[in-house]
Amino acid sequence: MVGCAALFVAVSCGTARANSFSFTFDTTGGQIIANGTITATDFTGGVATVTGITGMYNGFAITGLLPNNTEGFGTDNLLYSAAPFVDLYGIIFGTTNDSTVANVFFRNSQNELGSCTNTVYQAGTCYDGSAALTDFVGTFSVNQTPEPAALTLLAAGLAGLILLRRRKLSQA
Repeated sequence: MVGCAALFVAVSCGTARANSFSFTFDTTGGQIIANGTITATDFTGGVATVTGITGMYNGFAITGLLPNNTEGFGTDNLLYSAAPFVDLYGIIFGTTNDSTVANVFFRNSQNELGSCTNTVYQAGTCYDGSAALTDFVGTFSVNQTPEPAALTLLAAGLAGLILLRRRKLSQA
Protein backbone atom coordinates (compact mmCIF):
# COMPACT_ATOMS: atom_id res chain seq x y z
CA MET A 1 0.00 0.00 0.00
CA VAL A 2 2.71 2.49 0.94
CA GLY A 3 4.57 1.62 -2.29
CA CYS A 4 1.39 2.31 -4.25
CA ALA A 5 1.00 5.73 -2.61
CA ALA A 6 4.64 6.57 -3.39
CA LEU A 7 4.08 5.54 -7.02
CA PHE A 8 0.94 7.73 -7.19
CA VAL A 9 2.85 10.76 -5.90
CA ALA A 10 5.80 10.14 -8.24
CA VAL A 11 3.57 9.75 -11.30
CA SER A 12 1.34 12.73 -10.54
CA CYS A 13 4.27 15.04 -9.79
CA GLY A 14 6.18 14.01 -12.91
CA THR A 15 3.35 14.42 -15.39
CA ALA A 16 4.36 16.54 -18.38
CA ARG A 17 2.07 19.43 -19.25
CA ALA A 18 1.99 22.22 -21.79
CA ASN A 19 2.85 25.71 -20.61
CA SER A 20 -0.34 27.72 -20.37
CA PHE A 21 -0.41 31.53 -20.43
CA SER A 22 -3.22 34.04 -20.15
CA PHE A 23 -2.87 37.00 -22.51
CA THR A 24 -4.47 40.39 -23.05
CA PHE A 25 -3.97 42.98 -25.78
CA ASP A 26 -5.07 46.46 -24.64
CA THR A 27 -5.01 49.45 -26.96
CA THR A 28 -3.25 52.62 -25.83
CA GLY A 29 -6.77 53.93 -25.13
CA GLY A 30 -7.43 51.07 -22.70
CA GLN A 31 -9.79 49.02 -24.89
CA ILE A 32 -9.29 45.23 -24.63
CA ILE A 33 -9.01 43.97 -28.21
CA ALA A 34 -7.94 40.38 -27.54
CA ASN A 35 -7.68 38.08 -24.54
CA GLY A 36 -7.54 34.38 -23.83
CA THR A 37 -5.07 31.56 -23.35
CA ILE A 38 -1.90 30.61 -25.20
CA THR A 39 -0.29 27.18 -24.92
CA ALA A 40 3.36 26.76 -25.80
CA THR A 41 6.31 24.39 -25.57
CA ASP A 42 8.80 24.70 -22.72
CA PHE A 43 11.03 27.77 -22.92
CA THR A 44 14.49 27.06 -24.30
CA GLY A 45 16.79 30.04 -24.07
CA GLY A 46 13.81 32.28 -23.24
CA VAL A 47 11.85 31.28 -26.38
CA ALA A 48 8.88 28.90 -26.75
CA THR A 49 6.87 27.82 -29.79
CA VAL A 50 3.16 28.62 -29.54
CA THR A 51 1.12 25.44 -30.05
CA GLY A 52 -2.41 26.76 -29.49
CA ILE A 53 -4.54 29.82 -28.74
CA THR A 54 -8.13 30.34 -27.56
CA GLY A 55 -10.10 33.39 -26.50
CA MET A 56 -11.75 36.44 -28.01
CA TYR A 57 -10.61 38.99 -30.58
CA ASN A 58 -12.58 42.21 -31.06
CA GLY A 59 -15.80 40.53 -29.88
CA PHE A 60 -15.38 37.30 -31.88
CA ALA A 61 -14.09 33.88 -30.85
CA ILE A 62 -10.52 32.98 -31.75
CA THR A 63 -10.68 29.78 -33.82
CA GLY A 64 -7.06 28.78 -33.31
CA LEU A 65 -3.47 29.24 -34.30
CA LEU A 66 -2.78 29.53 -38.03
CA PRO A 67 0.28 28.37 -39.97
CA ASN A 68 3.13 30.79 -40.44
CA ASN A 69 2.73 33.16 -43.41
CA THR A 70 -1.08 32.79 -43.55
CA GLU A 71 -2.70 35.60 -45.56
CA GLY A 72 0.68 37.19 -46.23
CA PHE A 73 1.56 37.77 -42.56
CA GLY A 74 5.19 36.64 -42.24
CA THR A 75 4.95 35.05 -38.78
CA ASP A 76 6.93 32.64 -36.60
CA ASN A 77 4.48 31.95 -33.72
CA LEU A 78 7.16 32.37 -31.05
CA LEU A 79 6.57 33.48 -27.47
CA TYR A 80 9.33 35.08 -25.40
CA SER A 81 9.61 34.83 -21.62
CA ALA A 82 9.80 38.61 -21.13
CA ALA A 83 8.05 41.68 -22.55
CA PRO A 84 7.30 42.46 -25.35
CA PHE A 85 6.67 38.64 -25.55
CA VAL A 86 6.54 38.57 -29.38
CA ASP A 87 8.93 39.63 -32.14
CA LEU A 88 8.43 41.40 -35.47
CA TYR A 89 6.82 38.26 -36.94
CA GLY A 90 4.46 37.58 -34.04
CA ILE A 91 1.65 35.13 -33.41
CA ILE A 92 -1.09 34.58 -36.01
CA PHE A 93 -4.63 33.32 -35.36
CA GLY A 94 -8.05 33.12 -36.97
CA THR A 95 -11.46 34.25 -35.71
CA THR A 96 -15.14 33.54 -36.37
CA ASN A 97 -15.56 36.99 -37.96
CA ASP A 98 -15.65 36.47 -41.74
CA SER A 99 -12.43 34.40 -41.61
CA THR A 100 -10.52 37.31 -40.04
CA VAL A 101 -6.82 36.65 -39.66
CA ALA A 102 -5.02 38.52 -36.86
CA ASN A 103 -1.34 38.86 -36.03
CA VAL A 104 0.07 40.33 -32.80
CA PHE A 105 3.67 41.49 -33.22
CA PHE A 106 6.29 43.93 -31.91
CA ARG A 107 7.60 46.69 -34.18
CA ASN A 108 8.97 50.20 -33.79
CA SER A 109 9.23 49.74 -30.00
CA GLN A 110 5.53 48.95 -29.62
CA ASN A 111 3.16 45.99 -29.75
CA GLU A 112 0.71 45.99 -32.63
CA LEU A 113 -2.21 43.78 -33.58
CA GLY A 114 -3.12 43.83 -37.25
CA SER A 115 -5.95 41.96 -38.95
CA CYS A 116 -7.76 41.62 -42.23
CA THR A 117 -10.38 39.31 -43.71
CA ASN A 118 -9.60 36.67 -46.29
CA THR A 119 -11.62 38.69 -48.83
CA VAL A 120 -9.52 41.80 -48.21
CA TYR A 121 -6.34 39.77 -48.51
CA GLN A 122 -7.43 38.20 -51.80
CA ALA A 123 -8.20 41.67 -53.15
CA GLY A 124 -4.55 42.56 -52.48
CA THR A 125 -5.36 45.28 -49.95
CA CYS A 126 -4.08 43.60 -46.77
CA TYR A 127 -0.69 45.20 -46.26
CA ASP A 128 0.96 47.47 -43.75
CA GLY A 129 -0.34 51.02 -44.13
CA SER A 130 -3.47 49.99 -46.06
CA ALA A 131 -6.80 51.44 -44.90
CA ALA A 132 -8.23 47.92 -45.29
CA LEU A 133 -5.88 46.58 -42.59
CA THR A 134 -7.22 47.04 -39.07
CA ASP A 135 -4.19 47.91 -36.96
CA PHE A 136 -4.22 48.40 -33.17
CA VAL A 137 -1.33 49.71 -31.08
CA GLY A 138 -1.18 48.80 -27.42
CA THR A 139 0.19 46.50 -24.76
CA PHE A 140 0.47 42.72 -25.10
CA SER A 141 0.50 41.21 -21.60
CA VAL A 142 1.28 37.54 -20.95
CA ASN A 143 1.12 35.75 -17.58
CA GLN A 144 1.84 32.09 -16.94
CA THR A 145 -1.19 30.21 -15.64
CA PRO A 146 -0.36 28.79 -12.19
CA GLU A 147 0.52 25.09 -12.13
CA PRO A 148 -2.04 22.97 -10.30
CA ALA A 149 0.59 21.70 -7.81
CA ALA A 150 -1.70 22.39 -4.86
CA LEU A 151 -4.20 19.84 -6.20
CA THR A 152 -1.45 17.22 -6.50
CA LEU A 153 -0.36 17.87 -2.92
CA LEU A 154 -3.95 17.66 -1.69
CA ALA A 155 -4.49 14.32 -3.47
CA ALA A 156 -1.22 12.94 -2.04
CA GLY A 157 -2.21 14.06 1.45
CA LEU A 158 -5.66 12.47 1.18
CA ALA A 159 -4.12 9.23 -0.12
CA GLY A 160 -1.75 9.21 2.86
CA LEU A 161 -4.61 9.76 5.31
CA ILE A 162 -6.62 6.93 3.75
CA LEU A 163 -3.62 4.60 4.01
CA LEU A 164 -3.06 5.51 7.64
CA ARG A 165 -6.74 4.95 8.44
CA ARG A 166 -6.73 1.51 6.75
CA ARG A 167 -3.53 0.56 8.54
CA LYS A 168 -5.01 1.58 11.89
CA LEU A 169 -8.22 -0.39 11.20
CA SER A 170 -6.28 -3.51 10.17
CA GLN A 171 -4.24 -3.42 13.39
CA ALA A 172 -7.33 -3.18 15.56
